[in-house]
Amino acid sequence: MKTFSISIILALLVGLTASVASAARFVEENFNYADATQLNGQMATATGLVATNWTGWRSPSQIITYIDSLSYGSLLALYGQLSFDYPGYGNGDNARCLFTPGVATRINLSGTGAWYSVILRTPPSNQANKSYKIRFDRGAYYDMYGVCLSNGYISSYVGSTYSASSGLLPASTNLLVIFKIQRNSGTNYNVETWVYDDQVLPATPPVPGTGYAVTGGTTPSGGDVQALMFAMDTPGGSGQANAAALDEFRAGDTFADVTPVPEPAGLALLLPLLCLGLKVKGVRF
Repeated sequence: MKTFSISIILALLVGLTASVASAARFVEENFNYADATQLNGQMATATGLVATNWTGWRSPSQIITYIDSLSYGSLLALYGQLSFDYPGYGNGDNARCLFTPGVATRINLSGTGAWYSVILRTPPSNQANKSYKIRFDRGAYYDMYGVCLSNGYISSYVGSTYSASSGLLPASTNLLVIFKIQRNSGTNYNVETWVYDDQVLPATPPVPGTGYAVTGGTTPSGGDVQALMFAMDTPGGSGQANAAALDEFRAGDTFADVTPVPEPAGLALLLPLLCLGLKVKGVRF
């Protein structure tokens, strides 16, 4: 009979049950879609997105869903991931879906802020003419604000205004990206981003002013955010495949809402172990 450390079992239980307390997410996209298919054309299943087909710039697209999940630290990521790339020359590729009306109202309300998190796997190499974006959009290719990975560095941006960049990020590595967006009066936004690469889930919110922050108006001005978009820009082209990947995109009112603790479904996977009478340092369940 196998022997397990009671501390490991307890740690898993604490992590798995912690997600029950983080139930106030207003967007949650786990990329639970068919394997090895383009996101463009699939019916959105995410919380906070309109249950309609994702659309995009290109078909066939290089923004592809896979059933293999990414992970970060003790996060038991379920379902799938989104790999996105565009190896050719031109404007790149994107996939976008509208927020539900309630979410759109929430994020467009002046004087409010929200937290976001995502697991990001950096590409195998850095390419100066290629950028990967998580962007908030008017719904018709207008690049309003978001987070950008370019040439191995992450920054926040609003329209054409970018923050200072992070340090050079390791290639082919799963990172945790947390960012906060505050809408001020009119079309002025604050976006601040923090990047974690030590595979340890942060227990407390990052301190404001310690991330990569930018403040600015949207370009073009006017109109509200309508859509979530994953975009690949290749101005001047690259000519080489170099895919980044995303998993577990979340939005919530607080840091705790988006901290990527294991999903409740993972608890169901652990409970059978506790019911089989496994020997845990002399204790039987």
